[in-house]
Amino acid sequence: MKTAEFFALHRVFTREEFAAVLDVNGTATPNAVTTLLQHHLRSGRLLLLRPGLYAVVRPGADPARWPVDMFLLSSRLTDDAIISHHSALELLGYAYAIHNRVIITTRHSLRRFQFRGVGVVTTQPPSALVQHNAYTFLVDTMDRQGLEVKVTSPERTLVDLLVRPRLGGGWEEIWRSLESFPMCNVDQIIAYVKLLDSAVTVSKVGFFLEQHRSTHQITAKQLASLHALQSKSVVYMDRHAGGTCVPGWNLIVPEDVLHHLWEEPM
Repeated sequence: MKTAEFFALHRVFTREEFAAVLDVNGTATPNAVTTLLQHHLRSGRLLLLRPGLYAVVRPGADPARWPVDMFLLSSRLTDDAIISHHSALELLGYAYAIHNRVIITTRHSLRRFQFRGVGVVTTQPPSALVQHNAYTFLVDTMDRQGLEVKVTSPERTLVDLLVRPRLGGGWEEIWRSLESFPMCNVDQIIAYVKLLDSAVTVSKVGFFLEQHRSTHQITAKQLASLHALQSKSVVYMDRHAGGTCVPGWNLIVPEDVLHHLWEEPM
């Protein structure tokens, strides 16, 4: 593959990806790869995003002003990056508001990273997924400028946000966003909840599904399967918010979530 062809197909790429194509015949040395990349950086054909990560710039355009897709950039920061939580809402088109950050789930540790004022937040996958070798459970692949980007499915995103609301922008944002979802695969949601093996998560998800029973055509049998696994003691939906106990799920629910206080006129 010629360099121009590679650039046309890889709007954002890593040094390793470039070297692999360049070294298809086993003739390219690390110095040759570095020299070629530096040449294209000096010519303005490439933009250095961080060491080892590059964006392709249209010929004649100013690299300093060239728009870079942050979802695509973030997806290349580690070899297992998954767009998740609120950023998954944005990428899937269901976010109520747009945030100035991108959240990725990755098993790798990553230094704090920011590009043009947009920060990248990393979070580790749930330990249960790692233990069961199910890191990519309910992860979809989307096309982004001709490249594959991994993103949590609507079903996994729903559960992940209820588990970690701080990565969703708060309860109003989460509730309004999740209520814009089309009908979800409830069996997949339940399978994911069971995999996570957390009674607190069961109560949170069970409460949400019961609240939206008609929207997602949830059956009594599906709710019963969650009731069988819910927390036996009273737990908090959000320890920082307090609230009122919903006995059916042994869950203390914040008042704004329980009564949708954000819908009241100011």
